[in-house]
Amino acid sequence: MKIALLCDYLEYGGAEVYAHNLVEILMSHNLDVVCFYFQGSFEGTYDKEIYKKIKANRLENKIGCFVGIERLSKVVKKALDEFRPDVIILNSEYKYFYSVRKAIKNYRVVNIVHDYRMICHNGNCTYPDYGLCAGYKSGDCYIKCHEGFSYIHIWLKLFNAKRMERIDQKLVALNIAPSMALAGKCKAYGYNSICINNPLKYQKEKQIPIEEKQDFLYIGRINRDKGILDFAKTFIRYNDARNPKTKLIIYGAIEEGFEEKLEEICKNPYIIYKGTLRHDEVLEKMQKAYSVVVPSLWVENYPTVVLEAMVSGTVVVGAMRGGIIEMLSEDRGVLYDPLDEDEVIVALEEISSLSEEKYMKIVGRAKDYVNAHNHPEIYWKNIRDALQSIMSN
Repeated sequence: MKIALLCDYLEYGGAEVYAHNLVEILMSHNLDVVCFYFQGSFEGTYDKEIYKKIKANRLENKIGCFVGIERLSKVVKKALDEFRPDVIILNSEYKYFYSVRKAIKNYRVVNIVHDYRMICHNGNCTYPDYGLCAGYKSGDCYIKCHEGFSYIHIWLKLFNAKRMERIDQKLVALNIAPSMALAGKCKAYGYNSICINNPLKYQKEKQIPIEEKQDFLYIGRINRDKGILDFAKTFIRYNDARNPKTKLIIYGAIEEGFEEKLEEICKNPYIIYKGTLRHDEVLEKMQKAYSVVVPSLWVENYPTVVLEAMVSGTVVVGAMRGGIIEMLSEDRGVLYDPLDEDEVIVALEEISSLSEEKYMKIVGRAKDYVNAHNHPEIYWKNIRDALQSIMSN
């Protein structure tokens, strides 16, 4: 079977890590794979027989998700026709939506959905105040999320969203989402969707004794959506009331505009920012932490950081957002409402008071979940069945 992947970026974030893992898994099972991408500066790192860049100019970069560009569509079609794939996998490809869709209309197409963009223009199904939203069909979505814009602007956004929906519902044979929450949302909007959990490559690590674990750990981007600044403020309040020695250690890239806010919070001795981490350092830091926190305010899909923490032997405390709920439910972690500060305090109290027996039971259930849902061979069986079903139709 010949598979062509289409990605906006070669290197950017979680969706691109997924693409690399998918290429590796498919090739390890003797499938012929090529990954076409539009942007990225790491092309020298990868085999150019597998990763092939399609150049897009500045105009195509700017308006490709609103109108089709004939030149780009022809270039994409030519590249695909030369390879002649049996199935095309769109890896959450939206940046050049209309040009790409025109180029692939005569192929079998699968779409890997990494966020809520199919039902929400902002891709996260939250309002500006982080209240939950059901998507652009909920009635007031575009009014709330585009306050201050003209009605013409809002109407054009809504028109484009519905147009994209009609095209993909006709063109894409199957949408694959890594979380049941996202797959369910897509189904509610009329998309043929299934859930296949993301694969996670990991090695069994030695469990660090609980008495050697002490601090809370956050690894991720530092911005408003990720909720770490709000969590840190509540963490300070919790520590002030109880005077423990516990600290919150923060790693991650700081987005523009949040430098001063982080610096102000880090004046408190309970909060320590330590810069960024290489990916090969992540599990080591997680294993040594008492708890990994995932305090997202926006609706997460199926964050890899949760999976990595679950296999590290560390209990996760996570916000009740999107896929995090299904990952940590059934006592595989501690969940809380990120918009309720008192619930954050309760979650911190709960996790801080765990007995060693209770702590290890949570860790055990978390590892069992990852083995059952995210092992690369489990993923291969699921993605193989999905591809075979597309080929047979």
